[in-house]
Amino acid sequence: MKIAKITRVVLAGGMAAAALAVAAPHAEADLEAGRTGTQIMTCTGSNTIASLNPTVKDGTQALYAKVTMKKSDGTKTFFSVPIPVDATTCTVDAGIATTQGAQDVKYLYDNQTSGQTTLTLASAAGALIGSNACDAAAIGSFADYPYGYPINGKITYKYNQVDAALKQLSTQIYQRSYADPDEANPAIQYSVGIVIKGVAVGSHMTNTTTFLPTDSTKNINFTSGCSDAVPNNAAIAEVWAFQTDGVDADALDDKMMFTLGADDANAQP
Repeated sequence: MKIAKITRVVLAGGMAAAALAVAAPHAEADLEAGRTGTQIMTCTGSNTIASLNPTVKDGTQALYAKVTMKKSDGTKTFFSVPIPVDATTCTVDAGIATTQGAQDVKYLYDNQTSGQTTLTLASAAGALIGSNACDAAAIGSFADYPYGYPINGKITYKYNQVDAALKQLSTQIYQRSYADPDEANPAIQYSVGIVIKGVAVGSHMTNTTTFLPTDSTKNINFTSGCSDAVPNNAAIAEVWAFQTDGVDADALDDKMMFTLGADDANAQP
């Protein structure tokens, strides 16, 4: 059975209720509001594995945890089925991939990829810290600011391609993830960020992701979520994250997008 089919069935049956919940201000703007600028890079095909330390337990109390991430190598499973290997591919706009004209500055913002308009992911590494909760009921109570704090931190993507000096191309993002109060599916989280170094530097990043527990999760009730008849017996140690459509579902939702200019100020990280 294909993973995609399993995902659809489980989401329809309430699996999403068992997913990771994260803190967020209720006044957060819709993600689409931050996608009005010029797209300089888009990425699809992402499948990542995130480890949580300490493990996130059931109950309504949200706790701080460190989230470390890496690209999926196909060794982890979801319902005993291997999670797809990451196949992140980024399409780079020619405006930053090639030289546009004479630049009388030391640091050039064009020709960032030595003419290459397609990048494939070699590795992903990130360390983020924030409030996590296993039970979606925690959203709106202990998980939210000021009792909790949104997950944020730095993620580095390294690509298989190199520049003219044979230096590996990469993108560093400072990212914040949050739950949209308009999103009925608690498995879906939104991320915004700013590229602080590398390809697409200075651009605004937006992404929509579904988080589901891997088979390392213990005692999750897949119908009602983390809450079951036995308190504090469930624990999420690891989650599978993949790009998805959210409450504003359209062709843009399942892409990581990097934009310049005309961004809605309320959607900034």
